[in-house]
Amino acid sequence: LSFLPTVYPKFIRDPHATKEYFMEFLKKLPDGTITSDNVQRFGPDAYLHTGLYTFMTGPAESRQAVEARFSYMWRKVDGAWRIVHHHSSALPKVPGTA
Repeated sequence: LSFLPTVYPKFIRDPHATKEYFMEFLKKLPDGTITSDNVQRFGPDAYLHTGLYTFMTGPAESRQAVEARFSYMWRKVDGAWRIVHHHSSALPKVPGTA
């Protein structure tokens, strides 16, 4: 397991740290929508899901949008699909734009 969160500076590499991250992230009341995506199969037991999404965080009166890109690497482990790597990062601004 490895995980590079969108708005968090650390590289997470274990289930305990992953759970801690998401317990804190869920307090921000996230809600997201995938705006573009692609799935690539890597044999019968692995695939890569990549794309763009926008998620909102914060209380209703001060929600903030974060446009981001993502990748999930999935593998079948002991018959169950598991995320073995996840990366998400804020979408960079186009150079020369405000």
